[in-house]
Amino acid sequence: MRSLFAKNSVTYAFAFLILASSVALVLLAWQALNAYHHERDLSRQLLRVDQVVKNLERQRSDHESAREFMAQASGFVAKVKELGIRSGQINRYDIDFSQPVSVSKMPLLLEQSKSANGRYYVPQSLRISREGMSMTNDIKTQLESAVQQRHRGYNLSFGGNVFVVNHGN
Repeated sequence: MRSLFAKNSVTYAFAFLILASSVALVLLAWQALNAYHHERDLSRQLLRVDQVVKNLERQRSDHESAREFMAQASGFVAKVKELGIRSGQINRYDIDFSQPVSVSKMPLLLEQSKSANGRYYVPQSLRISREGMSMTNDIKTQLESAVQQRHRGYNLSFGGNVFVVNHGN
């Protein structure tokens, strides 16, 4: 009887180990599946948080740009008020001057193109030329080559815009 009990006990123990291993395997698979789903949910949450952070950084940048623009605009408006300028009081004139002039008159003409009270010059081009003159962009080289030609005048060309503020009532 003892040997039968020993045989059954080994069989029962083996069956119990198989059953326990099967249950453990199912529990481990269930735990692994839960861990996978939890990791996937955390990844999605992290992605959403990253998107929120990027949106907040963009909004902050936009806000700083808007604040900087408003500060500049406020400075401009304050200057306009200080000068007493109202809408319709600024006239724009295009300048396209090109004619032969003597060397002695060049400084005077260029001096008149400077900004002054109520008149703001925005230069766009300046060219001094003479027949046979060097075509370099360096003004000093142009003048030196023109002097060698021994002519009396130069062709002075300058262009741009002048904004004139009318302070009339």
